[in-house]
Amino acid sequence: MKSYRRIYQFLHDPDLFRKIIDHMSKWIKRDETNRKLLFLTFLSAFTKNPLNLCLKGPSSSGKTYPVIQTSRYFNEQDVWMLGGLSPKALIHEYGSYDKSKHAYVVSLEKKILVFVDIPSIETFDLLKPILSHDKNEIEYRIVERSKKGKLQTKH
Repeated sequence: MKSYRRIYQFLHDPDLFRKIIDHMSKWIKRDETNRKLLFLTFLSAFTKNPLNLCLKGPSSSGKTYPVIQTSRYFNEQDVWMLGGLSPKALIHEYGSYDKSKHAYVVSLEKKILVFVDIPSIETFDLLKPILSHDKNEIEYRIVERSKKGKLQTKH
């Protein structure tokens, strides 16, 4: 019972956000604005309205390091660190076939996608409707060759 009380007190501490941001300063020096933005964006993955964030800057300007350090505050299985992603890789790597829907389903609920490098334009075009959060489910139709070499549409 004591541990629940301590957890409750911890989560209801009015200075919790400040304490987390200060703790992050051990790894990410200065750059408090980015620390706050990154942490809140990552945290938003667990809400009904997740945020999208793009850090732009010259190559080797230190954009990736704070992202990786911030990701340490979240479960590994919730953070997908992607160096690159072909348009269909999301389906093949993270999808599972749902017999009731007759479709491959990729759940991005409570997932944090981190693109360490800019994805290809085709991948970005595929992700745009998802990133807009217009609907909870979006259907895509892709064409692939079957084992026999025949073209078939997958949902």
